[in-house]
Amino acid sequence: MAKRGLSGIRDAAAEIEARKQAGGSGWTRWLKVQENAEVQVRFLEQGDDVEWCWMHQLPAKEGQSYGDNEPCINTNDDGQACPGCERGLRRVVNGFINVIYRNAPVWEEDAEGKLPRKDGKPVYNKIAEKDQVFVWKGGVTVFEELDGIDATYRGLCSRDFTIKRKGTGLSTKYTIQPVMDSEGNSNMVPMTDADKALEKYDLKQFTTPAPYDEWGQGRARKPAAETDGNGQAPGSGADLNPFMRDR
Repeated sequence: MAKRGLSGIRDAAAEIEARKQAGGSGWTRWLKVQENAEVQVRFLEQGDDVEWCWMHQLPAKEGQSYGDNEPCINTNDDGQACPGCERGLRRVVNGFINVIYRNAPVWEEDAEGKLPRKDGKPVYNKIAEKDQVFVWKGGVTVFEELDGIDATYRGLCSRDFTIKRKGTGLSTKYTIQPVMDSEGNSNMVPMTDADKALEKYDLKQFTTPAPYDEWGQGRARKPAAETDGNGQAPGSGADLNPFMRDR
C-alpha cells in the first residue's frame, strides 16, 4: 500500500537528513584510493568483527571488463549447493571493513540522498569535505596485511592509519601505516564522540549470498535477519578467516 500524507513526507525527509548527518546515505560509499595517493582513515572493525567471504566472479556482461562478484553459498566448504561452484567459476576471497575517511569529499546529493544523474551516469559535484564512513573492499593480500597490523597495534581500531597506493590493476600495492604524532610516535588514540556517532554500514549485506534459485543475478543481499528467512548467511570458520584467532 502506498504511503500518503504530507506528514509522512516530512518524516521521510527528516530521516534522510538524519542519515546524511550520521554519515549514511542512499548509496554505498566505497573507498577508492587513487594511484600515488594517500588517505587517512580510522578502521571501525577489528578481529572477529571483520566481514569476509569467498566470491565467485560472474562472466562479464556487455560493457564490463570484469564480471561482478557474487558471494559463494558454500563459503564454509560444508557442502552447501552453490551454482558458482557447480559451474566451476573462479573463487576468490573478498574482505569488507568500515572506515572513517578523514576529510573525505562530500558529493552533492538529491532529495533521496543519492547522487544526481546526467545521461544515465552519476554526477560527482564536490561541495565540501568532512569525516565520513566508507567501505573498503579488498582481496586476501590486503586483509592479510590488516591481520598483521591488527596484532601489532593491539587492534585496527586503536588509532588512525594512512593508506598509500602504488600501481594499478594486478600491480597495485597498498602501504598501511599508523599516523605518527609530532615526535614520531604512534599511540593509541580513543575515538571521539563525533567518530562514534557516525553510522556504519551493515557489512553482511555484501557477504550474504542469494538463495540458490536467485543466485548469479548480481544484486546486493540483505542480511538473513532482514529477509524472509530464505537468505543463507555464510559462517566464518576460524580455519578460513584470518581475523578469527587469539591475540
